[in-house]
Amino acid sequence: MIFTKWFNTLIDRMSIHWVYLGGISFFAILAFILIHRHLSGDDIEFDLKFFKISMKPNEKIRALGENLKNLNEEYNTVSRDSKHKSNVMHYVNEINRHAMKMVETAEDERITSVDYEHNYGIALRFSLHLIKEAVHTGKPGRSRISILVPDAEMGNLKILEGDGYSPEGIREFKLSIPSSFAGQAFTLKKLQYSNDSRIWTSHFEHVPSQKQYLSLVCVPLVLFDAPLGILNIDCTEQDAFSPDELDYLQFFSNQLSLLMGFYEMGRTFLIARENSKETAVGGETIEETHKIEDGARP
Repeated sequence: MIFTKWFNTLIDRMSIHWVYLGGISFFAILAFILIHRHLSGDDIEFDLKFFKISMKPNEKIRALGENLKNLNEEYNTVSRDSKHKSNVMHYVNEINRHAMKMVETAEDERITSVDYEHNYGIALRFSLHLIKEAVHTGKPGRSRISILVPDAEMGNLKILEGDGYSPEGIREFKLSIPSSFAGQAFTLKKLQYSNDSRIWTSHFEHVPSQKQYLSLVCVPLVLFDAPLGILNIDCTEQDAFSPDELDYLQFFSNQLSLLMGFYEMGRTFLIARENSKETAVGGETIEETHKIEDGARP
């Protein structure tokens, strides 16, 4: 009996302690949350009449945070654009360097016309790689790039060098200059751009392909007002090229025109030099023959 009374008293006291502890814990946790939210910039409002506590975000700090986030995104965009433009200028300088190298190579006595043609092909392929890197990297879809030149009859455009085409596609590629989109750029000596080739497919001749290339840019390669060919680049995506990228392609086309023009000058020089050597060798052979014949006479 005495033990039962003592046990009940103990239970009552422990219950009171747990109530105290629970209350203290609740207010401690609430105070921690309020202090943390206040330090985070939130407004805390007490309503003692109804014993209500409400926490509202600080709109000014939230707006400032959004502005900082937007500024950070704009900075990253500008930084990427600046880096990309720097890369583009580097690529333009690289193509110009190869153009100048064609002239230097032609003056090398050890270089033959065959070597010269080989070096020219390497320079063109490297240039196309740089241009494609500048205007297509990071974009969805597939892209092709090529340099088109007129055939001997000046009636059609054919591929001089290309990237993204099959060997058969390069061999069989042919576009009529009077009736094709690229031919229009060649004739007018003016950049032509279509962000959706489906619009003009029925009006211009085009080369059939397994994939549908929606965006097409044709940039004329002109030197001293004479059209040499077309820088042709297309993409399976619609609206694939921005105004800035169209400007880049114009810069690249100017350097490609120099490369092609310097090649022709160097090639003419090399052929003339090889012909003069052959003539000189032929003359020495004839002279030696005459000497032998004169020495054999009694």
